[in-house]
Amino acid sequence: MYSTTPSLVSVGESSGIVDDNSETYLSGIAREGTGIVKWGVLDGQQCKFHWSAPKANPKDKSIQRIKAECL
Repeated sequence: MYSTTPSLVSVGESSGIVDDNSETYLSGIAREGTGIVKWGVLDGQQCKFHWSAPKANPKDKSIQRIKAECL
C-alpha cells in the first residue's frame, strides 16, 4: 500500500509507523494478538490483523520477524 499519509499500526498500547516495505517494529507486545493498521480516517482505510509468534527462549533477545496480513 502506498499513500502520502503515513500508515500507523497499533497493538494494545504499542504503536508504530509502517515503512515503504510494509514493515514496522513493535516491542513489548504479546506473543499473539490482534492489531489495527490505518492509512486514513475512513473505514475503508484500515484493517485488522492477527499474529502468532513461536514461543521464544527467554534468553534469546533477538528480533523476531512475524508476517501478518489484513483480515
